[in-house]
Amino acid sequence: MATITNSTRTPGSLLASQRFDAAIEDGIAERPARYPNGAAFIGGDLPNLGAILAEEAREGRAVVLVYPDGEEWVIEPHKPTSASRAA
Repeated sequence: MATITNSTRTPGSLLASQRFDAAIEDGIAERPARYPNGAAFIGGDLPNLGAILAEEAREGRAVVLVYPDGEEWVIEPHKPTSASRAA
């Protein structure tokens, strides 16, 4: 299940909330998913964005980062292979 992160109301977080709602509607209507399952929707203009992204990374959760101008970035976690850990 996707999540909406942080309740601070900024232009970016309001758009993130709209994208979250659209993702739910897609699921209800059984349309193909636009976003990774379980992604966190985050406003790119939040004052504590770095801390929020760090927490989502620790959790291994995909992030939909939405900016006030409507631009969005989908960031998916990457699990290192044993070879990349050794380097």
